[in-house]
Amino acid sequence: MSVSKTSYLAAGLAIPLVIAIWWAASTQFSRVVLPSPPEVAAAFLQLASSGKIAFHVAHTLFRVGLAFCIGLALSMLLGFLTGRSPSARASLEMIVLFLQSIPSAIWIVLAIIWFGISSLSPIFVVWAIAFPILAVNILQGIRNVDQTLVEMAGIFGHSKESIFSNVVIPSIFPYILTGSRVAMSLAWKVSVIAEVLGAQSGIGYAISFAWERLRTDEIFAWAIVIVAVLQAFDQLVFRPLERRVRRYQPA
Repeated sequence: MSVSKTSYLAAGLAIPLVIAIWWAASTQFSRVVLPSPPEVAAAFLQLASSGKIAFHVAHTLFRVGLAFCIGLALSMLLGFLTGRSPSARASLEMIVLFLQSIPSAIWIVLAIIWFGISSLSPIFVVWAIAFPILAVNILQGIRNVDQTLVEMAGIFGHSKESIFSNVVIPSIFPYILTGSRVAMSLAWKVSVIAEVLGAQSGIGYAISFAWERLRTDEIFAWAIVIVAVLQAFDQLVFRPLERRVRRYQPA
């Protein structure tokens, strides 16, 4: 039996077991403390039918996507500008490591102070979290570009644009993918936290609204939404891209 089939079988056995334990534990507590699976399912269906899931997920996805694209574009630009200069690259790495060492809680507090309760707060926080991760991976990829291939392409008359698109980009794409996968997972979670404190829409805002009304069943339902969106990203975006970039990696 393959590893993937074994993993799916294990997940198929584990999920009913977790639900059974959860259901049994919910009988010992009030629904405010621990709602039962049927109560959470009912809350999920009500949120879905009312359009709230689609509305808030769209707002969160927009903020995460915008901040992620800005972070990716900036990290690639700075990476390529400093790639040929070891001193400039070292300076950029120091700045990136400094930004990466700042806890997300500090970014959230600063975002609320600077931008208030608005969409800019979670967008800024996501950028601040995603940019260092992306930049570190892109710098690593640029450092590991095979200069022999670059020199050979130049000898055979390829232009700088051709070398860049056919040698450099394919070489660093696995690093971009790895950084994007980590950054997206972390940025999505941080965005939800930022929305709890500094937004008027999005999944985090919806969780905060449910918390104020002591609707724990809705909080559980939103947790399921968060997991489902992350899994969808992984299965529909990152895994197909990962299969495509394997051809650039040595056997």
